[in-house]
Amino acid sequence: EWWRGVRFAAPVDVWVVGVTSQRVRDTIQQKLFGRLGRMGTGMIPKKYIVEDSQIKKTGTPMAIDRIDIKHESGGLSSIQFFSYDQGMEKFMGSSVNIVWFDEEPPSDIYIEGLTRTNATAGMVMMTFTPLLGMSDTVRRFLMEKPPGTHVTSMTIDDAEHYTPEQREAIIASYPAHERDARTKGIPSLGSGRVFPLAREQIQVQSFPIPDHWPQLCGI
Repeated sequence: EWWRGVRFAAPVDVWVVGVTSQRVRDTIQQKLFGRLGRMGTGMIPKKYIVEDSQIKKTGTPMAIDRIDIKHESGGLSSIQFFSYDQGMEKFMGSSVNIVWFDEEPPSDIYIEGLTRTNATAGMVMMTFTPLLGMSDTVRRFLMEKPPGTHVTSMTIDDAEHYTPEQREAIIASYPAHERDARTKGIPSLGSGRVFPLAREQIQVQSFPIPDHWPQLCGI
């Protein structure tokens, strides 16, 4: 009863999308259903999974293409798996209630997935680290901020199962120019920093510049 987020009173059609079919199998599929060969050990309890409805994906061993899930109303929801390498055309035509993009989608595929939820007043979710920098997709949410959108940022400090020493070691293991993106979710500008330095190393508090200091304005 404590949940105050979106609820669906009737069965839903869900698309789950990742980079490639193999990556989808090894990441999202595993999170939802459990490790390969151990169906029901993931986020969705085994008693709700209609295993007989499972359709395997051609060309990727043990990857699921589509499967039904029992809904509390007595009906059946469906989950279908896609990948970005299938191209935008694969995402045209249908109407669905939920689209979950794992890893940053190309802009055209994101827009097409968003369009699939218009008729159902559904929702689109994305989970990723902004390693592609200030891309069109990231800019849309961090700078344009369309109505009805929300960004939840998680930093390494929110991962409370790490000790301070473990966090420090993890941060140090990344190249300097990737640390903000990987540990704070802060996208780099353009395709990456010109100089691989943390801002804190060269930044000081603002102070009046003496008149006799040489000044250079670069644009």
